[in-house]
Amino acid sequence: MSVSSPNSIILDARSDANLLGAHQEKLHTPALSSPLERATTGPEETRDTRRELELTPGEVHAAYLELNGQITAKLDIYVDSVAKATTDFKALLPLLDVMHSMLSQRGPKRTLMNTLKLPTWSDWFEDFRRRLHEKRNLRTIQRWLREYRDRDGEAPPPKDVNVLAKESIRRLESKPQAQKLDVAVEARKQLNPTIRQDMIRALEAQGHKLLELAAKLKKGFRPLPVAETGKAHQRLVREHRAKLPDPLLEEKRKLAADFTHARVEQISYDTAKNVILANEYLGSMGSATHCFGLYFGEHLASVVCFGSVAGTNVAASVCGTDYAEKVKVLVRGATEPWAPKDSASYLISRACDQMAAKGYPIIVAYSDPAAGEVGQIYSACNFLYTGTRNGTEVFTTPDGKVHGSRQVSGLTRDRRNGQLKYKRTRAEQKEILLGEGCEFKKVSGKHRYVLFSGDRRTKRLLKKALNWDVMPHPRREARAIVASA
Repeated sequence: MSVSSPNSIILDARSDANLLGAHQEKLHTPALSSPLERATTGPEETRDTRRELELTPGEVHAAYLELNGQITAKLDIYVDSVAKATTDFKALLPLLDVMHSMLSQRGPKRTLMNTLKLPTWSDWFEDFRRRLHEKRNLRTIQRWLREYRDRDGEAPPPKDVNVLAKESIRRLESKPQAQKLDVAVEARKQLNPTIRQDMIRALEAQGHKLLELAAKLKKGFRPLPVAETGKAHQRLVREHRAKLPDPLLEEKRKLAADFTHARVEQISYDTAKNVILANEYLGSMGSATHCFGLYFGEHLASVVCFGSVAGTNVAASVCGTDYAEKVKVLVRGATEPWAPKDSASYLISRACDQMAAKGYPIIVAYSDPAAGEVGQIYSACNFLYTGTRNGTEVFTTPDGKVHGSRQVSGLTRDRRNGQLKYKRTRAEQKEILLGEGCEFKKVSGKHRYVLFSGDRRTKRLLKKALNWDVMPHPRREARAIVASA
């Protein structure tokens, strides 16, 4: 086999990706020349309505086989050349990016892929990694794909302290690291005495350091009084944030005196993350895939994020299977304390219009009564109220961390390193968690809202197809406000 240089591999891969038409986001798409282009290209716009490109199952299957063959050819070149010279693995990223778009479980064609019994992205990647003969884990490739997609975009913003804190928590609670330590400690008699001594030193030093940091965090800290205030948890977070010093506060308020200087635009995940983690009471990004921000001048005042639908049948339950791929969920939203009163509703309405232009005219949103929410913001944005969703189950680990019950299913199998180490039933996994000291409990259902965006005809058709009952909007009950001095 002839060996190509790293530069030629990069040029060939980029050329292939261009021919495939990956990530075409324009509303008016050109004529598509191959099934692979059609399978990876989003919906097109014709006059005042949007429609999905009609693809036969045979065309989609052919597109998958074509792309997989191209990746295999590039992979063979890479594996052959890497043994003889330094080769850049990232030359494969353009094709991997297209494959990820096709096989992603959050992708718009996932239902069709399941019908064709094509693998998910994670399953396909395990086979790819075996053929690669290198230790490249999924998380690393996902990070490289994000960097590849943002290569022509603006530089990521500096990380907010809340983002840094969240990343630190994740490292502290890393299960793979804990498992490595457990294995080493259990086999301590086999350790080289020098390594064992170094490990004791490192653990003791880290233990003292972590205790000192925990003591500093506890000093003067009082949890927000969420129990009997009658306020939404997120409002309490915003009130807490409003007390923090801000050297640019006067400038921000001047620009935000009215909406003359306001603009709504799609923003990067990292930009949204800085605002969401600082202001959203859940302190996470959920399944966010599309993020929008409200700017006053150069200052970001409010963020809203849309993501995948929770549950396999929820999307189809809204307006039927014909519209299942047009549904997204408003998963996170937060507003800075200096922003004017109507910032959130101004942003949500315009962001939903932009989502409709991308092919997602159906937006579902939830508000959590357990967090003091009734969904007044959705009422202000003309969402339809469709009642309360059934309650679910959560479990709390001995260290106090709360998880959704869906995570139980994720723990029933272990496929790390490309091998199935174990597979259990959900009931068996739940018994194991109970034996480890986890506590399960039911939580109340959430209020559910839906909004239809787009042109009049689209909204009329979707409202007619709605399977959920429309009800009067709930109102916040008058409750005594307890001073939080």
